[in-house]
Amino acid sequence: MSKKTPTVPIRSLAITSNTNDPGAITGTSSEGLFSQSGTIKSGSYTLSFNELNSNQSDSFKPLLFEFGWEVARKVGGIYTVLTTKAAVTVREYGDRFAFVGPYFKETAQTEFESIRPSEFVQTILDRCWEKHGIKIVFGRWLVTTGYPRAFLIDIESSRHRLEEWKCDLFRDFQCDESHPETDLSVIFGYQSALFLAEVLEASPENRPLVAHFHEWNASVGLIVSKRWKLKVATLFTTHAILLARWLAAAKVDLYGKLEFINAD
Repeated sequence: MSKKTPTVPIRSLAITSNTNDPGAITGTSSEGLFSQSGTIKSGSYTLSFNELNSNQSDSFKPLLFEFGWEVARKVGGIYTVLTTKAAVTVREYGDRFAFVGPYFKETAQTEFESIRPSEFVQTILDRCWEKHGIKIVFGRWLVTTGYPRAFLIDIESSRHRLEEWKCDLFRDFQCDESHPETDLSVIFGYQSALFLAEVLEASPENRPLVAHFHEWNASVGLIVSKRWKLKVATLFTTHAILLARWLAAAKVDLYGKLEFINAD
């Protein structure tokens, strides 16, 4: 008997306009903050949206997923980086872009709104649950810089596989110790790789897929994806290296002197 995909209630929400505030947000939805299509306005900025989908007309355009520990979770500076770049990425990629992060109930309650998934998205959610027991919720990250789509992965749904995944990951790195924080990153990393595998399987053949991983907390997903030889173009961004902190404090002209700086 197949498992039933876990669901999160979709709350009704109306966004009202303050006519005295030129930056006020306007728009309404009866199925959550966003339904399957529509328009939202904030001052002079207008955002039209549709659900993440796999339309044939777009089947050869790349999908972009950005993985981060601070997606819909304000705990540090990476949150600021992700939210400030969201509007540009949404404009460039439209419904072919989504963030992926861990699900934490405390922050998701205020940062995230579930929306009705498209058939493509529902297929991915179902396969992750039925094949791997991974619970994922899909919706919008409630930041006014684009209201990007987001998949939040429940780490606890895979905690029972921690030792298995640690053993597999550490075999090439001579690691024999771990920490609760790195344990969570290992779980999230393997979940991320399995998620990408299901996206690939659900997508038209040869559709480009790009995965951008932010900081070490999300980096395990990149390592596992490469080990499994997933057909995914990958990027990795580290946000706070010690050298950069020193250069910033010393007010060094980084770009003017970049070729003369020895990072080692």
